[in-house]
Amino acid sequence: MHDEGYRIFLTGSNAQMLSKELGTHLTGRYVRIELYPFGFDEYCTFHQFTWNKTGIHTTIESAAALRLFYQFIEDGGFPEFLKDPDPEILRRTFDDILFRDIIARYAIREIKAFRLLCRYLYTNMTREASLTSLASIVQMKSPVSLKNWIGYLEDSYLIGSLSPFEYSMKKQLSRNQKYYGIDTALRNAVAFRFSDDYGLLLENIVWLELCRRGYELYWLKGQYECDFIVVEQGRVCMAIQVCWHLSDENKKREYDGVIEAYNMFPGSNGYILTLHQEEQPAENIRVMPVWKWILEQ
Repeated sequence: MHDEGYRIFLTGSNAQMLSKELGTHLTGRYVRIELYPFGFDEYCTFHQFTWNKTGIHTTIESAAALRLFYQFIEDGGFPEFLKDPDPEILRRTFDDILFRDIIARYAIREIKAFRLLCRYLYTNMTREASLTSLASIVQMKSPVSLKNWIGYLEDSYLIGSLSPFEYSMKKQLSRNQKYYGIDTALRNAVAFRFSDDYGLLLENIVWLELCRRGYELYWLKGQYECDFIVVEQGRVCMAIQVCWHLSDENKKREYDGVIEAYNMFPGSNGYILTLHQEEQPAENIRVMPVWKWILEQ
């Protein structure tokens, strides 16, 4: 069919369909395209809001963008849900992926433990965890089986994991991972909500945006911690710290994490991304709102 001039698109909710199974029959003859839920720029387009990347903006325009971003945190980026904001759509999507794409496909018998793992990771996304601690939480004896479960969740795009930056691959694999969810609204629909989890949602949005842009990502834990080490074409180009609000209590911690990363990788740019604060404390370190960083970078 391709030789006759047709353009063929194959889609599916499970990454393994193409990457490990169907891909073996099409070696060298396909291009893989990963589609994520809408980012904030696409969400703005959906709501017919335009932000001029190079122009000077009024306070009213900035307030409108911030108001829309608040809404984006709650709405997420699934188009079906944006057209019909019924939380049942998100819960049904979550259960369909769990039961049809994973549980039935891999014949998982410990359904209760598997669902508990999913909800725990979504409730505690962006936080580091070890396989041993996760196995204890879901009461599994084998961390190896739990590692397989996490792999199934990643293949189905429900979660993503982030490894710590290490020059040694052996050390990297032995360290704790961080886990992120594919959509903030999906997380809000199926996980436990807390009053102070907006910083967690903000960090997850930044992770999703960096994934959409195709970067290679790590996190850094040295003397201090930096949320994202961003690699492009084999070179560290950005160090990013995400914080809901910079205050006197947390400013030193957030700055130290970026400065440590910046000193480790000369030539990189440092960002502290917040909800609405903006300043430039040093030549290569910039504090700016997440929504503005997404729309202008």
